[in-house]
Amino acid sequence: MLQAPQAPTSQGQPPQQLQLALSKPGVQDLGLEVKEPLGLEVKEPRTGVPRKAPGTKGRKVALTSNHYPLKIKQANCYRYLVEFSPPIKPEDVALRERKLSVHAGNLRKIFGVAYSFDGTNLVSLNELHKVPSMQDVEGCRVDFTFKASMPTNDAQNPEMLGLFNNLIKILLRNLDMVQFRNDYFDKKPDHINDRLQMFNGFNIAVIPGLDGPMACIALAHRVCSRLTVREIMDDIETNVRRTIAPGTAETKIRDDIMMRHANVFRGRVVIGLYNHRFWRIDNIDYSKTINSSFPMKDGTAVTFKDYYVQTHKLPAPQKVRPGLLVNLRKEKGQFNEDGSQKMTVTHLIPEYCYLTGVTDELAADQRTMRLVADYMRKSPSQRVNATRTLLKRVSGNMKAKAAATALAQILDMSFEPAIVDGRVLEPFDVNYDSLKP
Repeated sequence: MLQAPQAPTSQGQPPQQLQLALSKPGVQDLGLEVKEPLGLEVKEPRTGVPRKAPGTKGRKVALTSNHYPLKIKQANCYRYLVEFSPPIKPEDVALRERKLSVHAGNLRKIFGVAYSFDGTNLVSLNELHKVPSMQDVEGCRVDFTFKASMPTNDAQNPEMLGLFNNLIKILLRNLDMVQFRNDYFDKKPDHINDRLQMFNGFNIAVIPGLDGPMACIALAHRVCSRLTVREIMDDIETNVRRTIAPGTAETKIRDDIMMRHANVFRGRVVIGLYNHRFWRIDNIDYSKTINSSFPMKDGTAVTFKDYYVQTHKLPAPQKVRPGLLVNLRKEKGQFNEDGSQKMTVTHLIPEYCYLTGVTDELAADQRTMRLVADYMRKSPSQRVNATRTLLKRVSGNMKAKAAATALAQILDMSFEPAIVDGRVLEPFDVNYDSLKP
């Protein structure tokens, strides 16, 4: 009798399905040679992390969490394979996302207001076994192939979590909140003192729970200066000129001022209160002023002053001084002829921007930092009430706006936090090797 060899995997062990097949009566008796399948990836079924048995010591108490149960009213969602022609490498996710985003309008019409794309697969709540191809002006065609249906209550499925997170993002954007990274803030900041204000908001992420997906909601805060960036730049220049030695050359003074500006602003984040957008400052361009011009999309040239005054209805700065803030943004999937990453350069007027975050000067001011800490320190009940207020706003907005109303027919979100069991333990000693208890 010939012994059928086991097909090795990348870990040196046969896949579970192959082991089961070889163990069946009669398979080895056939004398067949079982070869390793080429290009076949066998995925083990997802299993949750086994829970430990609940404890028995101490006094049992009920704990209010910051997790809120989520549920999609529809039982299944559907996965589609997205292919590009000419082909785009699967690992080039940024370029694939950019090419697909060109068709955002058509995608919403076909797949609905909520869908997610991970670079290879698109997940939607709409079941379509035949989806029309799409082509952009550059000749890139996008094809969609229906692959499978998935239960929407599978909290361990990362594709489902991506779909849930997209639903939450749409709801928060409809609330007219300001997004910075994964946080969403109200547009109106609170007053802290004469030099500081605070943006209040939330960080929401959908994570797997024992009974399905859960929305983890945490409070978020961001400190913001009440002085414009130009006012801070002027204060720095005043301090440098006051402390520098008499007779110092003007070029040396300017170099010191520019160095201080770079130390304070480079890498920091500012917000333009005219459009409530956050910008990272990568440099300061002293060769430009508000009277410098830049090209518009239609090819016409306009000065920075005229653009901000006419577009955003802002008052024109009284003085013309050199130094505009520079933001550099990478263009996803776009490169120059030499292979370097393409960058989009945006100039910001310091008179209209406000510095956010904690500066070194602020961190050294203990009185101000104590004010900030006291403001951000919220009791558990205050945190729960703030979260409930947010959920009520979401619920009210669902009834008010068309896009949110469509989501209300899809998403079922609890307004009450999940209650978990906990235990209060009696005091106990902790022993260290080198210290007495």
